[in-house]
This record gives sequence, C-alpha cells and structure tokens, in this order.
Amino acid sequence: MMPNEISRLAHALNELRPDWPVSSLTTWLTRHMSNRPYRDAAVALVWVAVDTKLDGSPATERPARVLEPGPWWQAAAMGGNALAGRPQPPKSHEQCPRCGGRLPACACTREHLAATYDDDQEGTRMDAETARKTIRDAIHAAKGGTDTEETQA
Repeated sequence: MMPNEISRLAHALNELRPDWPVSSLTTWLTRHMSNRPYRDAAVALVWVAVDTKLDGSPATERPARVLEPGPWWQAAAMGGNALAGRPQPPKSHEQCPRCGGRLPACACTREHLAATYDDDQEGTRMDAETARKTIRDAIHAAKGGTDTEETQA
C-alpha cells in the first residue's frame, strides 16, 4: 500500500473503531500490512473492526487479529485477483532515482530532459547571438548571397 492509502485506511478504521487511534493504526498498518493490496487489506480490516460477539461487543480488541486466518481473507478474495489491473510499483530499471516514479513519466520529467540536454559535451552549445548569426548566414548563402553579416547590418 502507498502511504496515502495507509492514512485513508487508518482514518476509516478509526471511524469504525474510535478506540483504535489513527496514529497507532498508521504505524501498525505500515509495519504489518503495507505489502498487501489496499482493497484486500481494507475489506479484511473492516470485517475485523465490525465483527461482534453474540452479546454485541467487539470480537477483537486490536486490528492484529486480521493477520490470523479467518473469513475476512475469503471476503477480501471474493473480488478476484486483487492485483489485476492495479498499478504495480516500477521495477528498478524503470524507477526515477530522484522522485521514485516510473520513468519517463515521473514527477520530474522536465528535470530529466534538462539533464539530458545539459549532458552535451562542452563546446557543442552556442549562445543565442551566435546561433542567430549562423542561421542568418545559412539563409543568406542559400539565397545565393555571398556577403557577410556586416554588410547586412
């Protein structure tokens, strides 16, 4: 799960079980459930949170019960393969070393492009005025003229 998913799930579970503090849930989810698909974890944890005994009292005191085998995991699996259609984290060769996103569509794409062009060898770049002069000379030569910029100015 992503950090924002963990946060959302912690807040949702706290609404169902106010005796489970958001900060504790966030820490617990990060440590024990972050490798689970968001949907599966949400379904199973909601089941555990609202599960009651015959007298109506909560069947569990802590969310850790979800780590045990139980009907909550069958309920989570009812939707089919949870990973199908879910975006997967980028593989190491696809991951941006700066922002962690998928290359080339990561958050710092413009920086990547700028870095690519900044990696040109020294001396291959020219300033704007030199570029303009080179273009003017090329256009003038293409038109059949032989005079230089000094005669044009």
